[in-house]
Amino acid sequence: NSYPRIRLHRIHDNILHNRGDVTPGYIMLSARECYKTLGASILETLLMLHFEVTIAHMAAIQAQSAKAVQYINYFFAKVEPLLESAGWVKTSENKNKISFRTKNDEDVYIRVIVATMAGANSEHTSLMFIDEIDVVANPQAYEEAKLIPGYTKGIFPVTVKLSTRKFAFGLMQKEIDMAPISGDQIVRWNIIDVTERCPETRHKPELPKQSVYTAKSLPLRTI
Repeated sequence: NSYPRIRLHRIHDNILHNRGDVTPGYIMLSARECYKTLGASILETLLMLHFEVTIAHMAAIQAQSAKAVQYINYFFAKVEPLLESAGWVKTSENKNKISFRTKNDEDVYIRVIVATMAGANSEHTSLMFIDEIDVVANPQAYEEAKLIPGYTKGIFPVTVKLSTRKFAFGLMQKEIDMAPISGDQIVRWNIIDVTERCPETRHKPELPKQSVYTAKSLPLRTI
């Protein structure tokens, strides 16, 4: 799925060139099953490795938190031998946090927190990801979480907000409406961008066509 990869590269490029003072955040908008959490986990892993920064990943609910940790741990397991050879030492790996001490004796980590007031006041990191904004149950905690990222190691803070747009007047729509004022960039893709064409071995276009009649109401059933 190259389209999401292009969008994620845009965010990575912002950190690379330290343009967070110009573009302080991104709004990743896409449909369900479009790999938003997976893509964010890939990006978080790369950002920590490339720039040795600390990252907070706020999940709307506990189940999302567990999924994010699963993805991140999987990616680090793939490269851990390379990190060890580069002088990195793992200092923590649990359901909430994975951290390393770099060869420069700096502590870097990704911490996954749930969108509660306690979670929103638990961290101060270089970068911040907020997952599935539209299902955050505590809007006050969400607003508090915006104070988590800060200027560190000469890197301007960047916040990445990702969600489907579930409600016309929800938190995600509010962020979209505020983007011209906040300076956030909207990056979007849809389900068609992460799917592939049905193979001819399955839909068999060489066979004769057959007329099928269905009812007008959902679910669609052949009459």
